[in-house]
Amino acid sequence: MTNKLMLKTLTVATVGAGLLAVGGLSPKPAEAAALNNGIGLTNPANTITFNEFSFSDGTQLNNQYVSRGVTFSNLFSTDFYSGRFPNANGTSAVNFNGPIFNPITIKFLQQQTAAAFSFVTNPGSSAFQSYLNGALVEAFNASTDLSGNFYGFSNSLFDEIRISAGGTNGVALVDNLQYAYKPTAVPTPALLPGLIGLGVGVLRKRKAEAAKQTSEA
Repeated sequence: MTNKLMLKTLTVATVGAGLLAVGGLSPKPAEAAALNNGIGLTNPANTITFNEFSFSDGTQLNNQYVSRGVTFSNLFSTDFYSGRFPNANGTSAVNFNGPIFNPITIKFLQQQTAAAFSFVTNPGSSAFQSYLNGALVEAFNASTDLSGNFYGFSNSLFDEIRISAGGTNGVALVDNLQYAYKPTAVPTPALLPGLIGLGVGVLRKRKAEAAKQTSEA
């Protein structure tokens, strides 16, 4: 993969990742919150670390995590940055593989009320947006850097997050996606209990007929 040195050669920034703006949003009874902290969600139901599957470096991520309820666009698998930044261990996802791609898109198969992810960029301002059925729900800008802070949304309903990375060159790394989706166990086919009952009924009928024939003999 190219563009690696854009992140590799920069020293870790000490600038805090504070919120810059949340504009044009109407107050809600349950106040929606833009997440920006060092740990992400408290006790998330699910976390994708990008170590769940083994991919060659530079593999484009799209529907490989559909079994976990998530699809991606403009992200590529790499383990090049393992241990180089906080909250980036093993395999991560980056938005470049030669060309740089923005926005990064995370789509959920189930509607979410909270989601967060660790995010690394060269120092600058990045844009975060959440959507529900294609309509904008929340948006905020935040200063992002090499500290590996968590960003995301809570107390609102959404099924998609889009991120436009700021900083030099617009390169970014995503890791540790936290969210509420729990894969649903595959149910037993509805006809199966009926078939079992039918089999038991047939067996009982045969036994009754055999007993009747014995008594008549």
